[in-house]
Amino acid sequence: MPTPALPPPPLDNGVLAPSGKHAGPWGQWFRQLWDTLREPEPSWTAATMLNSWVTYSSQFNEAAYMKDSLGFVMLRGLVKNGSAPGVVFTLPAGYRPAKDVIFAGISSAGAAGLITDVRVLATGDVRTEMAHNAWLSLEGIRFRVE
Repeated sequence: MPTPALPPPPLDNGVLAPSGKHAGPWGQWFRQLWDTLREPEPSWTAATMLNSWVTYSSQFNEAAYMKDSLGFVMLRGLVKNGSAPGVVFTLPAGYRPAKDVIFAGISSAGAAGLITDVRVLATGDVRTEMAHNAWLSLEGIRFRVE
C-alpha cells in the first residue's frame, strides 16, 4: 500500500507556520526539529584507553566519544603507542552500533600517514587492524546507534 502524500507545509505570508491555525503535521515536525536544534551540544566523554594506548600529546584531542540528540555517536582524538592490531578502548552500552562498522582511518608507523581501518564493533570495541602505532587518528568517525 503506498504511503499517503503529506500536505504541503503550512504558510503564513510565505513563512512556515509551526503553530496557531496551521498546527498540523508540518507544525509538529517543525517544532520537533526546532527543539532538537536548540538542544545544547552533548559533552565529550574521555575514553578509558586499553592496551597501552595513550593520547598523542596535549596539542591534539584526547580520545573521547559523544552521542548527539539524533542518535549519532562521534569519536575524536589522536592516540599512540598501543598494541596494534588491537583494541584502543571500549564504548559503553548505548553508544555501540547494532552491527560492526569499518572506517577508513589514518595511522603511522613513523612520519608518513598511512590508510588504515578503524573498526567499531557491536561489542563496543574500537580497534585498529593495522600494525602501525606511532599514531592513530579517530577524528571524524561517526555512526548511528540503533
